[in-house]
Amino acid sequence: KEDENFFVDGNVGVRFGGLDAAVFYGTGERDSGIAANLEETDTLILQAVYDFGNFDLGAVYANTSTDTGGIETTNADAISFSGNFHMDAWSFGLGYGQVDDDYATDTVGTGYGNVVYSFTSQVSVYTELGYTDIDDSDIGYALGMAVKF
Repeated sequence: KEDENFFVDGNVGVRFGGLDAAVFYGTGERDSGIAANLEETDTLILQAVYDFGNFDLGAVYANTSTDTGGIETTNADAISFSGNFHMDAWSFGLGYGQVDDDYATDTVGTGYGNVVYSFTSQVSVYTELGYTDIDDSDIGYALGMAVKF
């Protein structure tokens, strides 16, 4: 039933000197469409970024669990790490993450590297290479421009 569908979330963050930390939590229910079973989802995310001036490091931990009709169908933990180096109008970034779901056969890892050039605070161009260790996957790439108004 439509009135049984809901999702509520919230987050809070703090800053201590160069450290930004945040916690996010969300929970919800929806009709799964399978024999009138409700799908219940809970998500917790912990995030921290430390700014060293021209260099920053970040880390994220996330857990999502889903129950359908009272049976757990997903319990996934994700971690990721990133670093960025800023030099004048240039920014260089690297990141790695992985997801481990108790109900999946493989842990999936992903990574990326990017370069950004900012013409102004509102206009930048970027390129990025990304990969995943899923079998038969290709390296992905992106070229683009960001314009903020």
